[in-house]
Amino acid sequence: MSLDIVEIALDRLTDHQEFEKIASEIMRGEGYPNIKPLGGLADHGRDAIQESYSISEGQNIAVFQYTLQQYLPGKIKDTINKLSETDLPPKNRST
Repeated sequence: MSLDIVEIALDRLTDHQEFEKIASEIMRGEGYPNIKPLGGLADHGRDAIQESYSISEGQNIAVFQYTLQQYLPGKIKDTINKLSETDLPPKNRST
């Protein structure tokens, strides 16, 4: 995807849902063809996921979190806390 197209799309954003939708479409083009946007307030810290399965590794789930926040350490900490509080994948493989 051309940087100019991305810049144009980002300039036209009006809300977080549109931002997440565009971010997921960019990730689809970056090698995540089965990405599923989740969005909404009840996403438990997950804006999108991609599930895959391999015989050698079993089920794998990639979790995507998008942000417009400038202070990333705080956002990362908040996201980890949200993911830890849920009973949703991903799970620690040692448990």
